Amino acid sequence: MAPACTACGLIGGGHAPGCASTDAAVLGLVERLDEITGAGRRNAQVIIAEPGTDMSVFPTAGHAAAWARLTPRTIQSGNSAKPGRTGKGDPYLRGALGQCVMAASRTDTRLGEQYRRTARRRGKQKGIVAVSRVICEIAWLLIGDRAARFTDPGPGYYSPANPQRHTRSRIREIDRLNPGMKVTLTPIDPAA
Repeated sequence: MAPACTACGLIGGGHAPGCASTDAAVLGLVERLDEITGAGRRNAQVIIAEPGTDMSVFPTAGHAAAWARLTPRTIQSGNSAKPGRTGKGDPYLRGALGQCVMAASRTDTRLGEQYRRTARRRGKQKGIVAVSRVICEIAWLLIGDRAARFTDPGPGYYSPANPQRHTRSRIREIDRLNPGMKVTLTPIDPAA
């Protein structure tokens, strides 16, 4: 696989006319996948080898994740529908993605925070599958678009954008759980 220019996406190291940066670093597909938190070169190679480099067979990133069996099936009988198991999928790809998740879980990044949030609420195995799906979808984007690069939004990705709104929401929730009572916030006296 020939490397791609990070500025214009041209494969082979040459630059398109009008490329903003002729001094831009030229990264191959493995190096770009290695930028994903927790991936590493060996797992990046497995991620490339299993689904291949032609992402046109998957119309969306969700289709790639479904091919890897990282999405739950729907079990339906009559009018009732419930989520089912994800299935077995490709053992090599799922193993590589699981290693990526376990490495990312110990970092202070968005993927690490997502794993910890999911594992706390739903269990470790569901946390691994959830973050594996996200990594698979990121890999689909990076493999499909030669100019794409991975940038981590950081652990604050899941924190509320407006703390006052979050506070009001919590107060309303406490008021709803305790009918007939009202919650008020009073400032702390600095002298006390």
